[in-house]
Amino acid sequence: MFSSKKVINNKAVEFLQVMIADTDFHLSRLYSSQLQAFGITNITIDHDPKKALEHLKSHKYDVVIADWGMEPIGGREFARAMRTSEENPSAGAILVGMCSRPKENIFFEMLNAGVDAIVVKPVSANTIMKHIQLNLEHPRVFVRTSDYYGPDRRRGIKVRYEGSDRREVEAVLEARPK
Repeated sequence: MFSSKKVINNKAVEFLQVMIADTDFHLSRLYSSQLQAFGITNITIDHDPKKALEHLKSHKYDVVIADWGMEPIGGREFARAMRTSEENPSAGAILVGMCSRPKENIFFEMLNAGVDAIVVKPVSANTIMKHIQLNLEHPRVFVRTSDYYGPDRRRGIKVRYEGSDRREVEAVLEARPK
């Protein structure tokens, strides 16, 4: 289980600039008060995704927590606009995507849009803090291509192979760039 003491004792947490972009007024207020209990005091709540994107252009946030089911701008459009805007000083912020209906295709869509962490609603602040802390301690390398800017989606997956060509597989894995 995640220990909140580790996060609360981390002095950097109190200086984090956090935005919550969620059209659900009550849940966003709940998440805000829960995060404040962890020591985060600089929290902006936007219930309108268009206004949230405007705030991202004028203020640098360290963490953005966004609902994937927002309207009229959906989560994918929000994430892509956040990551690719030249005017956005928060393009490299930790992006936590929240979704209500966990389906595999939605998870892939979220990762492909540049989300750092995915949580399923209703979510506890403990879970959100776990993902924030993980991304603060182990930040992912960002990549830029013609149609994507965000955390590198590739994972360091080790392949276990016990067949007759095992040595050849290991040589290929060792030769890969890290």
